[in-house]
Amino acid sequence: MAETEIRFYTFDKVFKLNDTLNTKDFFNNNETYKIIVVGDKVDVFKQNIPKDIAENFNISQVSSNLLSFVDKTVSKGEVLKTITEIFRCDRKNIIAFGDQENDLEMLDCADCSIAVCNAKEEVKNRAKFITDLNNDNRVAKALTKIFKRELLLNISPKTNKSDEKLDKSKEY
Repeated sequence: MAETEIRFYTFDKVFKLNDTLNTKDFFNNNETYKIIVVGDKVDVFKQNIPKDIAENFNISQVSSNLLSFVDKTVSKGEVLKTITEIFRCDRKNIIAFGDQENDLEMLDCADCSIAVCNAKEEVKNRAKFITDLNNDNRVAKALTKIFKRELLLNISPKTNKSDEKLDKSKEY
């Protein structure tokens, strides 16, 4: 993809930003729930986001060529917190897998947080465990091991922030 494209998502349509659309209408439109920037230069785009926009959105790089803007109160972590409240579930019973910036808050909400080995460094640093690539059904295989109460093969415990080593023999 040669150029950067900006898409505005409403509940019934997707608009691509072009010269005929008024950007302010979309930022002020209550129906717009997500803005996506797609292109080869999203890193550059992200570094140049005006402060007033950055303060009002939860901005995360979802992949090397995709940047997501959602309401400041929206994140995978908030969704997970809401689900745990609805189902009265303790975080010790939560397992979360992640690989990108938009997974960080979700990983913080789970007692068993797992990053895939090709995840962004920040994600791997936040997770309690790191597993193989997120292909070859790794998530399904890890969940099968967890639910069978077997040790997680191909998942390595890592040192957490307090430098306390996780017990390899503990079942997660």
